[in-house]
Amino acid sequence: MREGPFRRLRHPIYVGGILVFGGFSLVFSAWGLLLTGLLAVLWFFKARHEEALLLERFPEYAGYRRETWF
Repeated sequence: MREGPFRRLRHPIYVGGILVFGGFSLVFSAWGLLLTGLLAVLWFFKARHEEALLLERFPEYAGYRRETWF
């Protein structure tokens, strides 16, 4: 799984979602930025939990983690 967006990012959906919601918030609502920030924090901790599960199941995931950004 080292092709496409996964070559550089472990969680491209989360990063893309934050960029999209952040962009909409900049256009439509300053309060939306606060909600986008909260969503980013939620997804950050969700991703950490998912990665812990992946490390248990696939020890080689640690190497992939070192080579990629969030």
